[in-house]
Amino acid sequence: MTDNLGRGASWQAQSSQSWLTVTASGVAGGPMQIQADPSALATNTIHYATVSVKSSDSGVSAAQPVVVALWKGTESVREVATTAAVASRYTRLLADPVRPYAYAHSNSGMVADPVRPHVQLYSNSGTIDVYNIYTGALVKSMSAPGSTLGKMLASPDGAYLYAHDLAGRQLKVFDLREGQVVATWPLDASLSVFEGGLIDLIYARPNGVGVLVVSTGQVFRASDGKLLATKIAQMPNTDRLVHGLQPFRGLSSSYLAASLDGMRVFSTDSRLYMVPNTPFYWDMDYTETNEGTLSVTKAYAANLGTTLDAGLSQAGGIAMSRDGSRVLMLSAVAGISLWSPADLSKDRMLAQDLGLQSDTLNVTPDGNIVVAGSTFGQGSPQFHVLSPDGRLLKTQVTRIAASTVKPGSTGTISALTADMAVSADGNVAIQSAIHDVDTNFGYLLTFAPIRP
Repeated sequence: MTDNLGRGASWQAQSSQSWLTVTASGVAGGPMQIQADPSALATNTIHYATVSVKSSDSGVSAAQPVVVALWKGTESVREVATTAAVASRYTRLLADPVRPYAYAHSNSGMVADPVRPHVQLYSNSGTIDVYNIYTGALVKSMSAPGSTLGKMLASPDGAYLYAHDLAGRQLKVFDLREGQVVATWPLDASLSVFEGGLIDLIYARPNGVGVLVVSTGQVFRASDGKLLATKIAQMPNTDRLVHGLQPFRGLSSSYLAASLDGMRVFSTDSRLYMVPNTPFYWDMDYTETNEGTLSVTKAYAANLGTTLDAGLSQAGGIAMSRDGSRVLMLSAVAGISLWSPADLSKDRMLAQDLGLQSDTLNVTPDGNIVVAGSTFGQGSPQFHVLSPDGRLLKTQVTRIAASTVKPGSTGTISALTADMAVSADGNVAIQSAIHDVDTNFGYLLTFAPIRP
């Protein structure tokens, strides 16, 4: 538990369900332990609980509740595929931060539910399909008619999903409990069609207030869509040149990540340019002045020195380490670079000899790094699991007998590395997949335990 001013405020916590116990009280800076006892719970069901947190300190407001979802299955976690194929390949995937769900669509991605055991997918028809990552069953579909959906992001409490609508140049806000669009937030209309297809989104909580940061330079308050900033991080702190090139080209079409306290946003350089790719950051501060005000600092770009080798080739992703001590930046050609979050000094390189896939950088709750490989292993694309210090722990391939999806079918369902997400607990790899022989079989998703 932390407080934004670091004053060691006292807190009290209470669980809404008897099967979930929580540390009753403490002070900021100390741990709050949450423990579940699933023994009396029904099987093949998602069970929910909320941990309410409050403080007797008069200066503390808007303490963040903790939403917990627990899936109790009748079988051990195993490799499964979706139970029905679809005509178009899922290319955007998202894991729910709470539920065992995955969200997916076929325009360009998927996302794992942050709460539920679900993955969400989306399509050119404006439809997001929701799957259970443990059974492969389709839970439901959510629709935004007329939309062409792109990047997806879920709020940390699993309440809302934000999806970029390329056709409308806007964000669609889905209520994940109701499964429908509840708001639309306009984006910068000046972006080119190509730049619009490369928009990134992140969720941050400066001073405990949730905001949505978009690589258009806009920042929205997550609770109601209030536009807090329109053109952030337009210029760096320096006009240094590297071999005659300006190393900083701006926020548009970059990848984003936030510090653990939500006060600092890190960005790659624009992915439209190849060399050198220069990470940068800016700081944010939220106050309740004028019904909500966000102040931002000028962007600070990493000092690459005088050689192009100090940077990286085209950016493929950015993330924070689990402990907040390093910024990770992916380059499909060069590997994963580590940078200091304090001054963006470059530390070292990881996985330089693996060959990696852009848009697949994941950091799990235990600090491990999961990233897809761009090479093939055992006849099928593979993904790699690295320890927090960069050691290669395993290389894994997802291949499932087609007969598990269609009884009597021969051949194998093979995962594709270009589209990948990892469940919120870090235990399941979610990937688009295809039958390795029958092109009429259709496209699927696979859910594979990340084996120890």
